[in-house]
Amino acid sequence: MAGCVIDATPIAVDFWKPTKAPQVRLFFLTHLHSDHIEGLTSSWRLPLYTSPITALLLKNKFKLPDSVVHELEVGHSFLIPLDEGSNNTITVTVIDANHVPGAVMFLFQGYFGNILYCGDMRWDPEMLEDPVLRDVVQQRALDVLYLDNTYSAPYCQFPSREEAKQQIFKIIDMYPDHEIKIGINTLGREKLLEDIAKRYGERILVSQEKYVQLQLLGCFDVFTTDPQQSRIHTVPMRQMQVSSHKKWNEKYQTISIIPSALYSGWKNGPYSSQASTGMHVVPYSDHSSYSELMEMVSQLAPHQIFPIVKYFSKSGWWADQSAPDQNIKADMTVYRHLLSTPPPDPVIIPEDVIKLMDRKAPRLFQARPRRCVLRHGLSPRRSKVRGVVFSSGSCSSPSLSRTPSVTPTSFTTLGSGRSDFHSPRRADFRDSPSSMKYGVRYPSHSVIGNELHSEHVLNESNLKRSTPMHFTDSHKSARMVNEEDQPTNSRNFASKRKNYRSKQQSREHTASSARSLSIELPEKVPSNEVEIDLKRKKKPQNVLTMRRDALLRETIDFIKIKNEEMNSLRTCSSGEELRCMLKNANLILDSLSCLDFVL
Repeated sequence: MAGCVIDATPIAVDFWKPTKAPQVRLFFLTHLHSDHIEGLTSSWRLPLYTSPITALLLKNKFKLPDSVVHELEVGHSFLIPLDEGSNNTITVTVIDANHVPGAVMFLFQGYFGNILYCGDMRWDPEMLEDPVLRDVVQQRALDVLYLDNTYSAPYCQFPSREEAKQQIFKIIDMYPDHEIKIGINTLGREKLLEDIAKRYGERILVSQEKYVQLQLLGCFDVFTTDPQQSRIHTVPMRQMQVSSHKKWNEKYQTISIIPSALYSGWKNGPYSSQASTGMHVVPYSDHSSYSELMEMVSQLAPHQIFPIVKYFSKSGWWADQSAPDQNIKADMTVYRHLLSTPPPDPVIIPEDVIKLMDRKAPRLFQARPRRCVLRHGLSPRRSKVRGVVFSSGSCSSPSLSRTPSVTPTSFTTLGSGRSDFHSPRRADFRDSPSSMKYGVRYPSHSVIGNELHSEHVLNESNLKRSTPMHFTDSHKSARMVNEEDQPTNSRNFASKRKNYRSKQQSREHTASSARSLSIELPEKVPSNEVEIDLKRKKKPQNVLTMRRDALLRETIDFIKIKNEEMNSLRTCSSGEELRCMLKNANLILDSLSCLDFVL
């Protein structure tokens, strides 16, 4: 699967498994190739955003309702709400990917900065003519680039599509009396087929399913489903085999053409010895070559880069020892010298976005995207954001930044959202498992330099997590509390406050009794809070409370023993020493009584 979930956002592109990413709320589709719609079925009912052509093909394939599919026109920017009735929006600019009909790239802009998701594409310098993308690139404000790394290897060198098309024309010209078989995928090569039909003035045979698709795309009337009307036939790429080619030649003289750059750079690769039998491989590709990818990254100059394709096949042809190593295609270090500095800042997730991502499952809402016009190519963002600091360096997917990612305290600004690196402020982070939900890092209480500002900490008491964390602005520190102890409304708060006062009064009475030298203390001094917890046996006992109560009992027992020693003078200790011990014990007792304000 070629899709992914964008870090620190509720956005997924070409990812159709919501149960594995419950924080996702917005789903985007780049195009309709099978590896980009894995998991997408006719039962899909969550908001889906794609181009008008892909939406047309998608509805025809899966029969999805109009309320699910939202069309985003190419060359325009749209404001999309993160949730129904929410003020939080992201800006999405749709750019033609120069790949197959309906394929697009998405430029996301919001609290996370500027992110360009390429999907499958073939680089063309004309893509920079989009005003929004051009302005972002001119300001070197592209924070993250998700790159189509299908051919991101030095051995993946092949010509342009126009040059490859001329090679196909030469092969067909050499065999004017032969039947021509051209391998195609379910979507793609439409422009190539039209050019072949126009050059030779012949109709091209396609399957019934492909014919319906071509009609939906509005292609020229140069296709047919009647084998008697054409000598140029299209065949599914999986059927372009040596055995099939031999069977076709038994019936009629046939030439097979495989327009694919998949085997580029493979010396003595598949079908390399079949040219004499009439089976030709032409490096025609809708993906960018290695040199084109280098040019693209140098033009965009992102601050960080991620590969879209992370795993490559090791079976079939690729199991051969002579096959080139495909794993190097996921290595983004080859673009290190083309990246901009500094690396992108840790993303500050707003509190309301965290609440949205904390919901158990996404829901369908009827909010439609609104077309907008961006000035200077940068989407507006709030000047201050309260939320959680997220560092993209903690993501599991292989990525590359120009320099090792640091975690400075960020100042949200317009544009790329990078912080002022001249400031010495840095925050210390803890990587405990309970604080790594959604891959975010929560700041701990230790801060280097100036104190941590309130917009960089989580300060939401109603936010429910398995181990919620609260930050107090007065002390700039963090402590863990149980969800049962969080006040949910005024009635619960009043009752808990009343219980707290009664417990405090009982402890003060016990402490005052222990300080008196003439009163006889009972053998066991109960702790009301411990007894209540033991009776209920439902709530887990707080560790600090248990230690406090144990220390309280030991101190009272100590006072009791020393009081008896002072009255009976059974020890050799002087009265002055006993009075000093009792004084210190009373101070300890006062300190333990004051722990209620902390607990």
